Amino acid sequence: MWFVKFYAPWCGHCKKLEPVWNQVAQSLHSSSVRVGRVDCTRYTSVANEYKVSAFPTLLFLKGEKVYVYNGDRTKEEIVDFAVRMAGPPVRQFENPEDILDAKKKHLVFFLYVGSTETELREIYEQLATSFQTSNYFYSVSPEIAKEIEELNALKGPQSLVFKDGIYNKAKISETEDANATLTKWVVKERFVLFPKISHGNLQPVLSVGKFLVLAVLEENKANSITPTMAKCVYETGCLSVYHNILIRFRNLLSELIKNNKDKYYEYFQFGWIGQPEIANSIAMMLLPIPSLLIINSTTYQYYLPDDDPEQLTVEVITNFLDQILNNTVTAYGGDTFLVRLYRAYFEAKTSLADMWRGNPVLTAVLFGMPLGFLSLICYSICCSDILEASEEDELVDRERRHVKKE
Repeated sequence: MWFVKFYAPWCGHCKKLEPVWNQVAQSLHSSSVRVGRVDCTRYTSVANEYKVSAFPTLLFLKGEKVYVYNGDRTKEEIVDFAVRMAGPPVRQFENPEDILDAKKKHLVFFLYVGSTETELREIYEQLATSFQTSNYFYSVSPEIAKEIEELNALKGPQSLVFKDGIYNKAKISETEDANATLTKWVVKERFVLFPKISHGNLQPVLSVGKFLVLAVLEENKANSITPTMAKCVYETGCLSVYHNILIRFRNLLSELIKNNKDKYYEYFQFGWIGQPEIANSIAMMLLPIPSLLIINSTTYQYYLPDDDPEQLTVEVITNFLDQILNNTVTAYGGDTFLVRLYRAYFEAKTSLADMWRGNPVLTAVLFGMPLGFLSLICYSICCSDILEASEEDELVDRERRHVKKE
């Protein structure tokens, strides 16, 4: 098994990932996964073979199969992905202690309880293979399950998900298609109540089919916020006021989710995003930080509350979500051709502005030289007739002067 980074020497994102990739290699040194890198500017045939079109691209090679890593580019997330992919799609719990360890390590995991020779087990293994890139799938025998207080009352083969500290059971009636029902259930249950949303998991989260309620924050000011830090902010004011606002906003949504889970769970998937440019692209405007953005995963329309984000309360957000469900609030955007065209224009304009702020000299060179060459070409085309006309006039004048002399 190989875990390979495909990069280009000129790529800024590749350079940023390099120290993280070195740490990943060190962490996986004693495992069965070999870590490598490929310079796509030198080994273009290899890049073409694996259809690499963006940099950096992380590919996990397991036999003849190739898996693309789309998660956060942190050491912990990348190593966890490699460890998950290196093992079988379904891992077996051998004793009750294994289950306790899994609950400590993973925020979300799926669990099959029952015999290995059932139709449900076969479907479960197929789903585990399909979703191994994003989730852990485990299996435990009924004998060991009886030793676990939360599982000893289960009867017959069951599929469960552990997330947010509790188990939830898949409900499959005899009249339903077990495969379709279980697939739909896994798709809906594979995220925690309030996950971090990134480029890699945005589309999978939208595929859940619910409204996506996003707290738009800024990662370098909101990431790695622990309860201790939050307590420090509220009690001593040891962080900046702006940082305090971000923490309050995220805690506000966390409180709303926990207190209204039964009411909104079927309709809304909550989350927070630390990269405002993703939300800006969806809304096709520069959103203030923090902001609340709700996306319809079916129509790709979005909703923005009229209230100032800093003045939002649980009651205000609750009323706004109720209005969305009742279809009494204005929706913006969508997925029509004109909207997609404007979104492409907005993203291009934003990217150019970011390039100019980051390196105005390089931006001027990149865009100035082509414009300069284009100007020369246009000048030569447009002025050629004028030059030819001037030469003809000069010849006529010479002939006239010659005639007068005679």
